[in-house]
Amino acid sequence: MAFGKSKEPRPVKFSAEAQELRRQGATVYTPKLSSSSKEWGDIISAIESAGWTLEHWSVWANGNLMDADAYPVFRAR
Repeated sequence: MAFGKSKEPRPVKFSAEAQELRRQGATVYTPKLSSSSKEWGDIISAIESAGWTLEHWSVWANGNLMDADAYPVFRAR
């Protein structure tokens, strides 16, 4: 599922994507969260508020902790 670039805050964007996936009957959601680690907590909270539970978390630092990508795995509740 591709969502285009938008001006809305990233937590809102991920929450909307998570809600749409739940509506479609998905049981696993694996977004890629890049670089802005200061928003990761808000994004996780937004996704969990949409009916998902964080099951696994992996971070790849690309050789630099300031340029990290996170790969969370959420399961539908």
